[in-house]
Amino acid sequence: MTTTASQKPQYLLLFSLGPIQSFITQARKARDLWSGSFLLSLLMEAGMQTIDRSALIFPAEPTIDDLAKNIPDLPNKYVACFYTFDIAQASARTSIKQIEERWLSICEDVWQKNMRPFVGVDPGITRAIWERQISPEALFEIFWVIVARHDKDYPTWLRHAQEALAARKRSRTVKWFPKQELWNEPGEKSTISGEREALHGQEASRDAVHVFWKSIAAAFPHDLNPGGVEQLDAIDMVKRFAFHAQILTTKNIAAAFPSTSSIATASYVRQLLSSTLLHTEIQDWLHATREPLDRMATDTLPMLTALANDDPTRRAILSRDGDCFFPETFTAYRLQKDYSITPDYRAANRAERGRKALTKLLAATDHAGIVRPTPYYAMIMMDGDKMGPLVGGVINEDEHNAISRAVSTFSRKQAPAIVHERYPARLVYAGGDDTFALAPLTNESLISEREATGQQPITTVLALVDQLQQAYCCKVRTAVQSDERKRSVTASIGIAIAHHYTTLSSVRQIAREAEELAKKHYGRNALVVTIIRRSGEQTRVGCHWQYSIERDEKQVILQPLQLFATFYELFTHECLSSRCVYMLLEEAPTLIALEPGAQQSEIIRILLHQRIGPLARQRIYILAQHMVELAQAMDHDTQRPSQQIPFALELHAEERRYGLIEIIGWLLVVLFLARKEHA
Repeated sequence: MTTTASQKPQYLLLFSLGPIQSFITQARKARDLWSGSFLLSLLMEAGMQTIDRSALIFPAEPTIDDLAKNIPDLPNKYVACFYTFDIAQASARTSIKQIEERWLSICEDVWQKNMRPFVGVDPGITRAIWERQISPEALFEIFWVIVARHDKDYPTWLRHAQEALAARKRSRTVKWFPKQELWNEPGEKSTISGEREALHGQEASRDAVHVFWKSIAAAFPHDLNPGGVEQLDAIDMVKRFAFHAQILTTKNIAAAFPSTSSIATASYVRQLLSSTLLHTEIQDWLHATREPLDRMATDTLPMLTALANDDPTRRAILSRDGDCFFPETFTAYRLQKDYSITPDYRAANRAERGRKALTKLLAATDHAGIVRPTPYYAMIMMDGDKMGPLVGGVINEDEHNAISRAVSTFSRKQAPAIVHERYPARLVYAGGDDTFALAPLTNESLISEREATGQQPITTVLALVDQLQQAYCCKVRTAVQSDERKRSVTASIGIAIAHHYTTLSSVRQIAREAEELAKKHYGRNALVVTIIRRSGEQTRVGCHWQYSIERDEKQVILQPLQLFATFYELFTHECLSSRCVYMLLEEAPTLIALEPGAQQSEIIRILLHQRIGPLARQRIYILAQHMVELAQAMDHDTQRPSQQIPFALELHAEERRYGLIEIIGWLLVVLFLARKEHA
């Protein structure tokens, strides 16, 4: 903002829209997560539309990026400076009015297009539920504060405003609602939120609600699961169908989003698209998975869309959901339940043909060296560390603006470039210092493809998140003026790896917990990964992105993910048996008691004994040395809150574990990614 010495803005407005978590997390489909995020960005865009760009400090851009390929990229708050209190107050009140107007406009469009045709001549009962649930006053939590400058320097002024907003949030306004409170609604509950009453017609019995939603699902087969199994409340309905609303159609926003099954199988599909297509096997499989199994949009994963280009066979492959690559999909029950294929004999016939065609396709791709699809995928949640103190410590308004621009550049340009162009993944949200994405576990590519492009791909989800945090830190540090505060720019990431049938709410909760553990248990600037196996068994590990050690009287930086990437390469190339990890785990209590030199010797012995391919002894010596050095660095890590010794010897212990135990846990994660567990 351009000012003069005699005339500077004197009032700082901080504005926040919520609730974020409950609005986004109540989701049955991956698309619901994305649409909830998109709606919040869209509402914030409405809230900032009349604020002068010169007054806005954060975010750097007040509109959703039209070039961002359907990525919600606006944070849920803004900061702006004004010359007078009246202008600041009017801006806050206008923001609230614009947010509510846009929300109600979207809701009305969804009602008219997707609900009104199914409620008969008298919509009164349904409309009453609808209006009660979409009420902005009941749904949203909007907080704002205005703080006068009073000759304060900018950092003090901003800090006081942040403290005032935090205090305002703590002293929430109690909302009273007569009769039917939203937290105690009657009747059948939504199958998504589990809290609000499911929309229904004149009759509210369980059977009547089922019939009501069965008819709506039949009209919208791309949006609702068939048979009335999904019964939505008004909020869920708006999230699911918002992209039919006028404001979104004018923005040319595509509503397609990949399922968790399609995310899980993206690496396999990428290899399939990059190969010389096996004509007979592909065509047989495409025929067996024709309508209604071919309803997936072909542009949900940007990397795969680019690979398919305009080739009709490749685009036909993309029109199949990831489910079509798993044999368990091809049962009469699943085809009836998920795709409404009836009667029984027809579903059984389609199932048999689907199984046979898939068996032939998988055999052919095995022969072509294409790695089979995995049913597991990764949910990634990234958050910048201590962003409040970082911004609160700015020297002046120019530095604050620079940080805002840097964060915007990361979320609008760098994150999409990494996630969408270099990996077959999809961003759910990228705004402010938060990034939320779904990704396959690996990004396999054929040797011929690597030779043609000359570029090494990002091979695993671990490498993907490492690229993200490096890009974020590098970009934001350029905007921070002091060297000491540059070093404080870090990011923490939580990853949940889950089966594609695991409920989304559970996976998101575990991903959120992993992110919180990275911050609180590992002391920030860290990564935590939790694997939720189909059996119910879990593995949770964590570490910092790097550790500083002294080697030969020199400071050396250890990067754990580089070490784990080396093991991934050795396991996938059949150079090292997976048994070495289980042997290390079995001997871990003994190894912990040894001196570093003896530890290294024993690790070398185990690795040499489990060598099954070309692997030089010198390389094993280096691996063992790095493992021991990293374990010592973890044991002496002062950034972690818990310093109590002895640490835990059990891999599944909740308390802080010995560094070597943590590393062995990471090797179990690497085995899972390489699909060598218990091999």
